[in-house]
Amino acid sequence: MSNPLAIDLLDNEDFLADLRGIDSERIVAQKWGIARSTVGKWRTRTREADAELEREIDDEIAEGIDVSAAKTSTTATGGDITDVRSTKEIEDWDDVLRAVGMSPDNWEVDPQSIHVRSWMQSKRLEDGDRDTIRLYSYSVRVQPKGFAGPEWQPVDRGPAFLVEPPSKSWSPIVDRWKTAVLAADSQIGYRLHGDELEPYHDEAAIDVMLQIVDIERPDQFVFMGDILDLSEQGRWAQEAAFARTTQPAIDYLTRLGAELRARVPGQIVYIEGNHDRRMQNFVEANALSAFGLRKGALPESWPVMSLPNLLRLDEFDIKYMDGYPAAHWWVNDQLRCEHGTKVRSSGSTAEKYVNETPHISRAFGHTHRLEAQSKTTWDRAGKIKSVAINPGCLCRVDGAVPSVNGAIGQNGRPLTEYENWQQGVAVIRYKESGEFFWDLVQIEDGRTVYESGELAAAA
Repeated sequence: MSNPLAIDLLDNEDFLADLRGIDSERIVAQKWGIARSTVGKWRTRTREADAELEREIDDEIAEGIDVSAAKTSTTATGGDITDVRSTKEIEDWDDVLRAVGMSPDNWEVDPQSIHVRSWMQSKRLEDGDRDTIRLYSYSVRVQPKGFAGPEWQPVDRGPAFLVEPPSKSWSPIVDRWKTAVLAADSQIGYRLHGDELEPYHDEAAIDVMLQIVDIERPDQFVFMGDILDLSEQGRWAQEAAFARTTQPAIDYLTRLGAELRARVPGQIVYIEGNHDRRMQNFVEANALSAFGLRKGALPESWPVMSLPNLLRLDEFDIKYMDGYPAAHWWVNDQLRCEHGTKVRSSGSTAEKYVNETPHISRAFGHTHRLEAQSKTTWDRAGKIKSVAINPGCLCRVDGAVPSVNGAIGQNGRPLTEYENWQQGVAVIRYKESGEFFWDLVQIEDGRTVYESGELAAAA
């Protein structure tokens, strides 16, 4: 870089600001009378240096402040304090509180909220030299003294339910065609607007599903994952309305488990999906020391912070298949149920499954779409027929479920956006030897036609 003008410009704060700006290299070069290649090289080096400084800032540890010459601001009712100074030494946060007119007798700094940023500031002195100092900005949360956090228990077990079965008898399980009902992706969860809970799940669709289960009294009921949404434990951007919604979702699904047990004489199975997995992932990421903790003297019980414990599944004799994406359940020797990992947005996801494993049949969820794809191939023994089935979803399809296509308005409520999702369940007639017939039951606006009759959700 032999251009003296370009080298001298590196002492020019306005030029450095242009390097960090969004103007094109042509505009910057024209403004300062240098080559575009020079601008490009110095812009690259400047941004690399800025990135390195940011990494150093992230590694800094806030250790207190020298309160002299503090530039501090806050609100009269508590909140954030931001403090800018040229040293890192803070001896007493009480002095900072007094500087903004807050009494240390009534207010304190939340030690977990201290955040520090650092940057270099340079200015030219009268003798032509430059003086460079490092500045630090401290941000903290001020709270009433003695504040111990919320008094409620953020997540607890669902309420104890006892649901009497509807007045209908069923025949004992004998050597006959048996029945399994498959469902998936209810995404049970809420947004909280004031005192109002707005559900992601479609309670009308779930009502129709329970009516089908009541008619069938199935030998198996299999919920194939994403039964809960667990937005509060998700890794994506959090909405204010997600706060304190985990417990209502746990309570609703606990009640649903009791309703299912009252209608299903046979096996009930919950298969873990990627959303259900969020609870364990959240504990591992944020409270690793609490991972796997069980009730005292009950080493074989489910961990306290696990869905089987919170949902009281053992009390309802519901089997939980954990370990997404490997979790699965066999209805019989040929039909494997799972939540699934595949999504083909422009075509049939069922086709991907049936081509991957043509020697068995699979039921899956995850895509929220009613799908079925059959395939017949052969080997030396003869014909091999398989199918891949998706029963659709039981969540809302109008944009309420947090998704890549959804959006939230200024009032914190979701905007209407109809997803390419369909609601329904699958009814399977099977024998243990491997034979089975399948039927996809569509649910639309809380209604369906089933067994020559119309079923509708209660008003």
